[in-house]
Amino acid sequence: MERSQTPVPPRAEESDPALPLAGRTAALLFLGALLALGYLVLRDFIVPLVWAGILTYVSWPLYRWLHHPVGLRTNLSALLMTLLIAILIVLPLLFGGALLADEFADAYQNVREWLGSGSPQLPEALLHIPWLGERLQELLERVVAEPEVIRSWLAEDAGQWLQRVREILGAIGRNAFKLGIALLALFFFLRDGERLVAQMRSVLQRWLGRGAQEYWRSMADTTRGVVF
Repeated sequence: MERSQTPVPPRAEESDPALPLAGRTAALLFLGALLALGYLVLRDFIVPLVWAGILTYVSWPLYRWLHHPVGLRTNLSALLMTLLIAILIVLPLLFGGALLADEFADAYQNVREWLGSGSPQLPEALLHIPWLGERLQELLERVVAEPEVIRSWLAEDAGQWLQRVREILGAIGRNAFKLGIALLALFFFLRDGERLVAQMRSVLQRWLGRGAQEYWRSMADTTRGVVF
């Protein structure tokens, strides 16, 4: 008795080789568009994020010590490390700013008393400069004799000075905001650093194959050398 043969369905036509290429091209274009849009959104935060990465790299051994030997939870270890770095950065800035303000106040008071002394003299080091010392002394005597000169000069340049002050205050505010962004990113980099590194290695492995480990080691050595 002959064995019944199951009818074999007709072979599907081979897919057009242009379709996978078109799909890959569309995926690359979509990825490029996402990267471009991501850059437009994050371009003002790139520098703070880079600083957060550098601070994470530098403080990682201490964070690991807090997380494993001490046994603190991940969130608590990252929070303590972020607060410690914030204190190490902010306190010197506050101390330096207060010290600079005191120095400016003392300098202003000293100059005011010096000009009000009647016949102020330039320091010997400036007075003995050829040609320049004499001119500066004449200018100083003129300012003391005719205070309207300095007042008119200040009045003429008041707008420019105010503009400079606004620019300085704006730069201080922008840098303070960027510092806050960097510290916020530092917390998340510390907390999720191991997963982030694992994902980066996975991406390198997928793109570079067996040589990914060597590239990763070279990149880590280069980063360590640049940071230190």
